[in-house]
Amino acid sequence: MRSDNIAPLLAVLLLVGCLRSEVSVSVVERFPGDQDTPDFWSEVAVATVVTNDDALHGLYLLADGTDPFGSFPDRAREARERGWVGGEELAAREAAHYGAIAVAIYDILHLRGGVTLRIFGPSQRYCARELASQGIAPARSEQQSLSGLEFIDLMRRCQELGGP
Repeated sequence: MRSDNIAPLLAVLLLVGCLRSEVSVSVVERFPGDQDTPDFWSEVAVATVVTNDDALHGLYLLADGTDPFGSFPDRAREARERGWVGGEELAAREAAHYGAIAVAIYDILHLRGGVTLRIFGPSQRYCARELASQGIAPARSEQQSLSGLEFIDLMRRCQELGGP
């Protein structure tokens, strides 16, 4: 391969590597009600990636014991009101960033955090670091996505720590 062809190839590979995974149907779309919670968790367990919709549904179940929201836009609006996500646009079927999940867990568990979190408030980066420093989750980048089993394990750890 000629060296003048390598730069465009590297640019394409870099762009593709930065794209977030998206699924055709999220688990919560198939099991939307509270009566479907066991089926929801069973299906999340085999998911290769947790979507924004599935993550928010699971986080509401952790925080409140129920998810009263019938649609992703309602879930996302409430997550913004609670301070779990910022102004970024979320897509329901797109892979959830670990940082957004970490911010929600930081809030749900009423964690105090270190100096940076106390001065500047919760951010995805420092909430992810705080969960790792407290042994709630392994160290990972706030941009990473979680598999279904990783998400379930994280929810289980939060419940064991006295989550609501």
